[in-house]
Amino acid sequence: AKTLKSAQKSVWLMLPLVFTASSLCCFTGLVIYALYRKKDCDPVTSGRIAKGDEIMPLFIMDILSKAQGIPGLFLACVAAGTLSTISSNLNSMAAVTFEDFIKRFKIKIFTSSEVKSTMTSRFLAFGYGVIVIGLSFAFSLLSNAHLINAAMSVFGATGGPLL
Repeated sequence: AKTLKSAQKSVWLMLPLVFTASSLCCFTGLVIYALYRKKDCDPVTSGRIAKGDEIMPLFIMDILSKAQGIPGLFLACVAAGTLSTISSNLNSMAAVTFEDFIKRFKIKIFTSSEVKSTMTSRFLAFGYGVIVIGLSFAFSLLSNAHLINAAMSVFGATGGPLL
């Protein structure tokens, strides 16, 4: 944002969307909990799923398995949303790095023409993508508790460009 006022305005405009998305996630969790709350219906202890993070696909299959194509459509929507979010994050981080560091320090080799600026931004996004893939492999070795703490720390450090 160019000014503090415009940054505050964007945060206030984003607040209802974040609240709505968070409320929908909480509501979905409550619905899933209500469905599988009995101890004999627990999908992990009954062996229907191996880990707790498989509960949402199981829920979708239990509820929508009779409707042909709907579980696949749900999976496609989840994949599209994930790819869109990751793409936005990588491009935001590349744009912030380019604008705040490369342009600010007037590194001419990367900013001498529009083509070089575009290529530099694309290489930054690609570099951040390689870093994210490497970190995802490294984080796959962590336990769930450590993974959540690490994810929150990384998001806290890199989430600024998303505002």
